[in-house]
Amino acid sequence: AAVTGAPPFRPEGHASAALGARSGVPPLPCVGHGCHSVAMTEGIPVEAADFFAELEYNNERGWWLANQLRWRTVVREPFEALCDALAAEFGQPKVFRPNRDVRFSADKSPYKTHQGAVVRTSPGVGLYLQVSASGLLTGTGWWSPEPGQLEAFREAVLDDDDGDALVAIVEELEAGGSE
Repeated sequence: AAVTGAPPFRPEGHASAALGARSGVPPLPCVGHGCHSVAMTEGIPVEAADFFAELEYNNERGWWLANQLRWRTVVREPFEALCDALAAEFGQPKVFRPNRDVRFSADKSPYKTHQGAVVRTSPGVGLYLQVSASGLLTGTGWWSPEPGQLEAFREAVLDDDDGDALVAIVEELEAGGSE
């Protein structure tokens, strides 16, 4: 059931608890995504993290409809404003819809528990921005490469010289803290 009339739900140790309390404790690290999560300080209100923390426990149509205006004012509009401010330097992003595609998923939760956007920098490559209960996340990477790109990558990995160079690059990034 939805939490109504109560302060925002913040699980113990959850990043939004630290953000909401303004305790200075950084949000939980982004694990396994090859990116880093940082605290939200300007542009996107802390209430956005609160919204997503609550959505994680109330991911149903009735709660969403009752909180849609809140989503628009504390998540979508500030997120789009941030994307617009970054567009001159990085390119115009595609802001994703809040609805999940549940057609082939065992999890039928109808709404995403984050708001994301991507800027395609070249075919298959892009920059990513996301806000969730964990804070603000940025990343870059390779997604859905074209067949020619994938074939060239595989050949480079299998090549004795290029493959060793790729391993060295990955090891350097990992030593620098990249995941």
